[in-house]
Order: sequence, then structure tokens, then C-alpha cells
Amino acid sequence: LYAMAVEYGCFAPDDRFLAIAPMCHGAGMIFALAPIFFGGYAELMDKFEPEEVVRKFRDEQITGFFGVPTHFHAIFSLDPAFLDEYRSDTLHTIISNAAPLPQIMKEKIVAHFGPILHETYGSTEASIVSNLRPNDQLRKTACVGQAFPGTQIEIRREDGSICDADEVGELFSTSACLFNGYWKRPEETTEAFQDNWVTVGDLAKKDAEGHLYIVDRKKDMVISGGVNI
Repeated sequence: LYAMAVEYGCFAPDDRFLAIAPMCHGAGMIFALAPIFFGGYAELMDKFEPEEVVRKFRDEQITGFFGVPTHFHAIFSLDPAFLDEYRSDTLHTIISNAAPLPQIMKEKIVAHFGPILHETYGSTEASIVSNLRPNDQLRKTACVGQAFPGTQIEIRREDGSICDADEVGELFSTSACLFNGYWKRPEETTEAFQDNWVTVGDLAKKDAEGHLYIVDRKKDMVISGGVNI
């Protein structure tokens, strides 16, 4: 939580966070609890209504918001005149997670709300792994940023050696927030861990600046509503 407060800058006692993701989802729960942990305010919506979300941004002086790409697609499907009417001057942090955010959507978010977008990559197993900060959103295409505070990232070849810059391999990460195993699935747990490093089967690369790019998966995965199937 302290790393989130430092990274996103929207969990102070005077912040007002709008939480719309399901509480059964790891990200939905943590982004709702974080502002409360630091003495701030969190409003939970039990149903996503894009018009109501945009109204709340302005009328309730919301400062932080977490959404998945589907939420942003719905928001920007609204009438542009409506979006302009309810433009907020308090919102200073938007966080996207759970599925890749298309570059064209990033550009829409930045154009409308300003340079306040963070795109976070992570998993239930590894927690938050990386974050693409606002200043890099339009500079780094199809990128999920650099390692989150307190997290280390390695891109490994099949033999376990470390990949060079721009070489694709399997993504491993380690931090104090790793899960301790799959429920009653010891074989899958063993497969996920190498020492104290964990993988969820994503293939990735890092550029010369240490920015991370997810390029494929070792295993097929369908994402529906931000949940892996």
C-alpha cells in the first residue's frame, strides 16, 4: 500500500477515490482499500454506469479512479458534449489495469483528462509488477512501464539465463507481495516459482531503459471483464 501511495499519488487523507471494480477482483479490492488505509475517502459503486461515473468525477470532486479498458471504452462512447460538460478539475490520477489498454485509448484519455494516466501490469500471483507513468504514456507504445517500487523484474530464457535488451523471454518477478501458492494445486505452484521468483506465463521484453513490454503468453488465456479464464 505504501508503494501504491508513492507511485499513484492519490491516497492522501484529502483524496477522494471512486472505486467501481468488483470487490471479488484483487485490483478492485486493493484500490478501494488503499485510500481508506491512508485516511482518505473511497466511494464504491455497485454497478458501472458511465454517465454516472463522469458526473461523479466533477460533482463529487473525485481525485483518483481505477478502471479496466472496457470502462474507458464505455466512457468515451458517450456524447463528447456530455464529457465536456462534466469535465473535472480535481481528477489527478487515473489507473488502468487487468487487460492491455490500446494505444488509441491511451491517447483519448490523455487528450481529455490530461497527463494523469498510469497503466499498471500485474497479477493475483505477483501483485502489481510494473507501472507506465503519465510522462511515458505517449512516448512508450504498447508498454507497461518499469518495475513497481519494491519489485524486481527479470526476463529469462528457457535455460534460466537473463535475456538481453529487446529479447523476448518469460517474465519473472519478485517482491514482498507474492502469493504463496495455488489452492490445492501443488504442481502448478511448483511450476510458477523459481526460487522466490514467480511467473504467470507471460512472454515479455525490456528495452534499454528498462521499460517492460508484454508480447505473448506461453499459455492461451481469455480475459473477460478483467478476469482471466
